Amino acid sequence: MVVLELNPKCKWFLKRELLGVLISMLLLNAIYISDRFIPMPSSSNRTMRYSSVAISMSATDDDKLAAFDNDDIEEGESLIKNNSSISNSSTFDKETAVLITSNWIPSAPKIDIIVEVIESLSQLKGLSPRAPVFVIIDHILSTDHKKQKNVIFGKERLETEHTLEEYSMNLMRKYRNKPNVHIINNKINLHIGGNLNKTLHILDDDTKFLYFLQHDFKFAKKINHTAIVKAMKDYPQKLKNVRFNKHKNKKRRRDPCWDEPDAQLQVEGATFTKTTSWSDNNHFASVDFFKSMIEKVHFITRPLESPMQYIMHAQPNCSKWAQHLYGAPYQGRHILHLDGRKGNLVPGKVNEIVTNNVTKAANVITY
Repeated sequence: MVVLELNPKCKWFLKRELLGVLISMLLLNAIYISDRFIPMPSSSNRTMRYSSVAISMSATDDDKLAAFDNDDIEEGESLIKNNSSISNSSTFDKETAVLITSNWIPSAPKIDIIVEVIESLSQLKGLSPRAPVFVIIDHILSTDHKKQKNVIFGKERLETEHTLEEYSMNLMRKYRNKPNVHIINNKINLHIGGNLNKTLHILDDDTKFLYFLQHDFKFAKKINHTAIVKAMKDYPQKLKNVRFNKHKNKKRRRDPCWDEPDAQLQVEGATFTKTTSWSDNNHFASVDFFKSMIEKVHFITRPLESPMQYIMHAQPNCSKWAQHLYGAPYQGRHILHLDGRKGNLVPGKVNEIVTNNVTKAANVITY
């Protein structure tokens, strides 16, 4: 057996090298544990939690983050709303969506009327403030439309298209910090039925119910949204479409559905009254009901109330297609018509002139 005797300098060198290898191994092990159990944010995708909301921040937002403190709640919420990577809303938030159809009106590019309608959604008690809201701005009629008397040409057409563009830009600017509000510009004229069909194709799979509003009908009273949803879930064969009346709930001359024994339904303090009459005015239904209605109507680039009125009066089917008015008989009205066809309309008020004690609407423009 051969034994090598190392001089003191070699022993010191060997010990130093072995110590270096040991330290390197310990550091590599620590890095592995850190990456395995405590993920570190990358420079391009940092995750931060602020006001119980997780948002993804780019490196360029570092200066904004550094300014956060207990007094910066409002600024922080604004930054969160502006970020496109906000975590998905809960199923409750998505359960009900809102569609508001819009088009050119004389007051455009002002947005006072439709803003008042959007703000009136606060009357829907129980609706998530983060519920998806789709505002679809319809295009003007094409030049080859069959109703030529309603088609505009030349300079007037160009000016109207520019006005619509400015109108949509004003809405986008107004709600740029509201990630649940979607402003959509149509490239062709789809009308009310086409706008509904378009919305049904872009809804989230978790959305089961839909409010269908027009841009100049605002909610004027508190609505028990929670009771409506519960009633539709508990009585799916009875309650399929709830309409909010701009008048008091009254029986029309011929209304067989109103006369049925089970015409009224009460759930959670809310009353629903069945009627044969049908209207496109603000109403609420399940996504499945709207899909069935689209299939029934076929030709949809028009107001849907016309074919539905025909269906209900030609062969009344009170169990399948009837609307229920929100509220008991002689209650109402639950919506207010701001009438966007009138120019220079003051939000919340109807321009009127009084002649010989008879009230007449002023500045009416048909289109």
